[in-house]
This record gives sequence, structure tokens and C-alpha cells, in this order.
Amino acid sequence: MAATEWAFRLLTAALAALPAAADETKPQRIVFLGDSITDGNTLPELVHQALADAGETPPICINAGVAGDTAAQMLQRLDRDVLPRRPDLVALSAGINDVLH
Repeated sequence: MAATEWAFRLLTAALAALPAAADETKPQRIVFLGDSITDGNTLPELVHQALADAGETPPICINAGVAGDTAAQMLQRLDRDVLPRRPDLVALSAGINDVLH
């Protein structure tokens, strides 16, 4: 299966699993799902700090990045690493390792 198809399946599964928002409030909890670009907690910290610097109430930022993961591996981790954290938003970074392999 092509990397883009895995990434699309992963994104579709993540979005379908999120509860419908009762109102249009800002996300309170963001889970960052990805590979080495997400792993290491830099991206969640940068997003948190940027929102705080902008005067916004920063959300809880949770890192679910694993270096070396492909889109297929992220899809396998969705039920374990993302959904139990009950995110309002999932930030997805996938595809780099699919292209490399």
C-alpha cells in the first residue's frame, strides 16, 4: 500500500474516532502523532509556547511521536497512544519514513 494511502487511512481513523464538538471552543488537549519529527517533544513544546506567547490559553500538548514510525505503525498505535488521551485535536506528521523505506 502506498505511503499516501496509509497516511490518509490514519488521518481518517483519527478524525472518525474523535467525538463531535458540542460547541466551537478551542482545543483543550492536542495529541501530536508522528515519527521522529514529533518525537522528542520539541513540536508540542513549540506549539504550547507559541500559543502562550500569543496570549491564548495553551492547551495540554501530548507527544505521541515515535522515531522511525511509518504511517502503518502509527495507525496500529492509534488505539493505544492517541484515543485514550481523549484529544480535542490530533496533529499528524506522517510519511517521511514511508518514503525512505
